[in-house]
Amino acid sequence: MPVHHDPKPASERGLKIIHASLFRMGTKSMAMAYQSLGYRVHHALMEDITDSPWAALEHAAEATYPSLHTTTATTCWPRSQPPSPPPPRYTRRDWDAIWGDTYDVATDIACPFTFELIAAYPDAKVIVVQRDFDKWWPSFAAKLRDAAMGMPQAAVGSWALWYLMSCRAGYANRKMLKGMFGVASARELTEQRARAVYDEFFARVRREVPEERRLEFVPGRDGWDVLCGFLEVDVPRGEDGEVLEFPCVNTGASHGAEIARRRRQIWEALAKFGVGVVVVGGVIAALLLR
Repeated sequence: MPVHHDPKPASERGLKIIHASLFRMGTKSMAMAYQSLGYRVHHALMEDITDSPWAALEHAAEATYPSLHTTTATTCWPRSQPPSPPPPRYTRRDWDAIWGDTYDVATDIACPFTFELIAAYPDAKVIVVQRDFDKWWPSFAAKLRDAAMGMPQAAVGSWALWYLMSCRAGYANRKMLKGMFGVASARELTEQRARAVYDEFFARVRREVPEERRLEFVPGRDGWDVLCGFLEVDVPRGEDGEVLEFPCVNTGASHGAEIARRRRQIWEALAKFGVGVVVVGGVIAALLLR
């Protein structure tokens, strides 16, 4: 079951940590580490698929990457009607409505908005987690690019999520990936394109965030002492007083199992929809033949 957080008191609102990383770079392990330290954490794979703010994130992607709105508008609007302008760029108030009113840190699906969040929360500490590109790329390509952008399965999944489950996850994920990597399709999101975005992402974080506000953290090398020292919090301990083991979860196998579980949800919704169509069709046919 998803964990629902009550809104923060007004005096405590805002993100306390900006997790500066990319998808498939240990975001779930870090999310669990932040939770162990007492922070309120948003991580999409730690909630039910329908509980993340997908519609708001889709709109945020259009506001952050104007080319998305232009592309969508020119393909959806009738030729005789000009497209509307893209939504204005998000402000602190907008990001508070998505995350800052409830959470202290957002991990995986916040990465397309890293620089907007860094600017919106100047007092937040920035934690940089950078996985080696050659190890990251195969995982990202197989587990995220192909799953979220590969056609036609992505289109079918997005349709089912929206029309059968009222969830914009498929559309939002595609827009976030297209905007962040500057592509229009999975075919364009090549290893070369991904490497260019990867290099610029981490270089920009280091250009824009001063060292005193930034921690370069390597989960497999560093541990609680480094993380807690930077955040100025105590090392987490269990009920027996022993230091908790640093989380290491969401490996390729476990991530695949979670994605498979979510796909089953979609296909079950499609199956129910199909049964409903057959039943309704049968009733209509029976009435017409009476």
